[in-house]
Amino acid sequence: VDLATVGLGLSVYSTVFVGLMGAVTALNPIIAQHYGARRHAAIGATYVQGLWMALMLSAVGIVPLAFPRLWLGWLHAPAEVEPLVTRYLAVLSLALPGALMFRAIYALNTAVSRPRVVMALQVGGLGLKVLLSSILIFGAFGLPRLGAVGAALASVVVFWLLFLAGLAYMRR
Repeated sequence: VDLATVGLGLSVYSTVFVGLMGAVTALNPIIAQHYGARRHAAIGATYVQGLWMALMLSAVGIVPLAFPRLWLGWLHAPAEVEPLVTRYLAVLSLALPGALMFRAIYALNTAVSRPRVVMALQVGGLGLKVLLSSILIFGAFGLPRLGAVGAALASVVVFWLLFLAGLAYMRR
């Protein structure tokens, strides 16, 4: 049931995330053009607008994730999977703002030829995601076994930490 939940929930989350990420990815060529033209103030303004856009897009994307009961019946998921998918997506919806705002940071860094920083953050995030997922899915260090919801919670923590680490780097 947990595996079916993650499979179904992740396919829904990926559809929402990738759809919204496309709009945030449009920052890459815009910032690259400003960088090439040496319009540094425009880079900063576009970056800030990109963060706001990511935040507003996440507000749109959270709705189908946080309220899957409105459309989940159309997928004909097994009855025992539906309540768990609902909890999984509700928790995972909290990751969307952090994930999309990190994509704005990613866009800026790749557009100004500094992809190493975001690549290092993503590799570190992957390692942390594997560790946290293992701990939260199966239960360890006195924490209860959370199954699929633990996987969603690990994603929330990692996406927000990636955003905060990226933001700290950008401020520096």
